[in-house]
Amino acid sequence: MMALKCDVCREVAVCLLCECTTPPISVCQCCLAQHLEDSTGEHSQVSPGADADCLCSRDGMQAYHFCVCNEYVCGSCMSLHHPPREEHHVYPITLLPVFHQDSTGSLLRRGELLDKLMTAWQEQTSGLRPRLVKKVADTFDSLQKLLQESREKALAQVIKYAKEFESESVAIVEKLKSLKYKIDWQPDTELEEIIQREDTKALSELQSSIADWTFELEEFQKKWESLSRLKNWKYLLKAPAQEPCCFAVANGKTQVLALPSLQPLTVPPRLAKLDGSLLCLPSTEWFFCDTTSCSLITPDFSSQRNLCTLNVSRRESALAYYHNCVYIFGGHSIKGVSSTAECVDLDSRSSRTLACPLPITFFGVAPCRHEDTLYFGCVLFYQGGYIFHIPTERFDHLSIHFDSAGLSIAMSFPNDEIVFLSYSGLYTFLLQGKEGLKLAEGTDTNYNSETVPVRQQGIWYFIGVSDNVKVICAMEETDKEIRHVGVIEKPVDFLQQLLARGFNLNRSSS
Repeated sequence: MMALKCDVCREVAVCLLCECTTPPISVCQCCLAQHLEDSTGEHSQVSPGADADCLCSRDGMQAYHFCVCNEYVCGSCMSLHHPPREEHHVYPITLLPVFHQDSTGSLLRRGELLDKLMTAWQEQTSGLRPRLVKKVADTFDSLQKLLQESREKALAQVIKYAKEFESESVAIVEKLKSLKYKIDWQPDTELEEIIQREDTKALSELQSSIADWTFELEEFQKKWESLSRLKNWKYLLKAPAQEPCCFAVANGKTQVLALPSLQPLTVPPRLAKLDGSLLCLPSTEWFFCDTTSCSLITPDFSSQRNLCTLNVSRRESALAYYHNCVYIFGGHSIKGVSSTAECVDLDSRSSRTLACPLPITFFGVAPCRHEDTLYFGCVLFYQGGYIFHIPTERFDHLSIHFDSAGLSIAMSFPNDEIVFLSYSGLYTFLLQGKEGLKLAEGTDTNYNSETVPVRQQGIWYFIGVSDNVKVICAMEETDKEIRHVGVIEKPVDFLQQLLARGFNLNRSSS
């Protein structure tokens, strides 16, 4: 029986047609009992192919429904049957063969869910092209109108300013004429002081045209030329998320360790010296980001595929995944610490700069995602936390305080818990609506975000620093105990290699 919408609650469900009206009314199982009780007239539920042997368990009449509690129900007794709940769920008799395949009712519930999804999908895609084109066209029309209004206001201000400037310029020229070849005069303005001390550099700057002003349109062009903000369903059609098979570090020497044994795995020579940040995606591919570009690496680190160039040079930036996009926050370069963020679309292989700036510049911080929100722990010079709302792309303060500032990492645990690890300790942030409860515990390990924490079978693996040695830490979700389970090797510097060789040669010659 094809899915219909109930005429009472408008929900998509397996409905019966009740012939109490013309045309027949569609009624779902949740509304049928109340419908039969409230309305008048002859009720005859149409259920083609009903088995004559299926009789109502109460009055022996022809049954048009069955319940997962193994009772048959006719239309008259529907209102007397228990209201729908987990152990009393009523379906049309035509679906009885499906129930015989799976007596738990899971197959029937899944069928209803699929009906709702297919109906919603068809409604969403019906006439999608003209609706989407109209929406985008209307947006640009509104933008054009706004720009026109802004243009008129700006021109009026510029005309007023130019008139004032022209009249003041005439007065300035007349005064400068009076000062020409005058031996003793005291400067009244900064301009006159520049002339008196013969500052040719300042005068040359003043001689530049006042009309060389330009409006920076680059950010607007990026926003309006990008289609990545359109709702994208492609990530739902990809393979389901798998657990990662390895833990990887790229600190100038690519180190890949099998999980949970942490045995070293061989890396091809072309990938042996990666230097940047790593994020394991739900596909178990690895997102790699160096100072200028980003790429995807296969789960076994056998090959690398370039994605796109970053809009801003950045290192040790914060990485987070959501709906087939990777969000990149902050980071540093030779020019300083970045206060920008960008979003890399893995499908379109492009990156766009987010309109919102960071509330504070930072690097070396690993956030975590819970639902559609990213949670940031403390950063350098700031002992508070932040949340980033992905749908609106806006930052907000997090109601938690760390005992000291410094680098931090965050992990999303079951039961709405966010675990922060910082220099000052371990903080469990229990979500209660928009607020949280801080539960602090001590720890003697500092943390590093070269690799975003990786979860496998309820155990989180991440990088820590203990006694100036980078270690691999493991923490189980059950007890939150931190264990050191491995050591991260330092890449050997080329100069150090030469010095070591020279030292060995000297020893050999002696």
